[in-house]
Amino acid sequence: AGQGLVYAYFNGSARAFTSSDGAAGDGFGAAVTLNDDGSILLVGSPYSDVSGKTDQGAAYAFFRSDVNWTQISQITASDGAAGDQFGIALDVSPDGRRAAVAATYATVGSNAFQGAVYVFDRASGTTWSQTARLTASDGAPNDQLGQSVAVVGSTVLAGTPLVTPDVSQRFQGAVYVFYQAPVLQV
Repeated sequence: AGQGLVYAYFNGSARAFTSSDGAAGDGFGAAVTLNDDGSILLVGSPYSDVSGKTDQGAAYAFFRSDVNWTQISQITASDGAAGDQFGIALDVSPDGRRAAVAATYATVGSNAFQGAVYVFDRASGTTWSQTARLTASDGAPNDQLGQSVAVVGSTVLAGTPLVTPDVSQRFQGAVYVFYQAPVLQV
């Protein structure tokens, strides 16, 4: 009880499920997203304990075949720390091959709670590989980068509503755009 639950509805059929390693207080379902054809579901579980690190957080990927959902992987940050709350916000690309997962309480350098967004790619099958850790170059303590995220192709957007550019504009907020230029091969 208390680990969280996600309901999936498809063609009049409903299914309720949790993560395979769920525990009370995990917050499973804090964030959810589907790819365009509805075959890949990502679920955030920001209060999951990972390898003894309290509230490091995790995301879970599920695959739908007809009306059946199967958990295909648990996704975690390679440098995850206690309290990061990885999975508090997430998005999956329309084709289901790229995911952006936020850890809004991640420490960056000496900046507590600056936040980071992690990018994962799925070449095929069930394996998601971390390809980037995105942070704001002008980040400051308590910015909480990644309170909202979006990913399309090679572009990742990360919202940070607590950014204060100067004292006269407290909590003005910002959206950071991260773009990976394509590699031209000849």
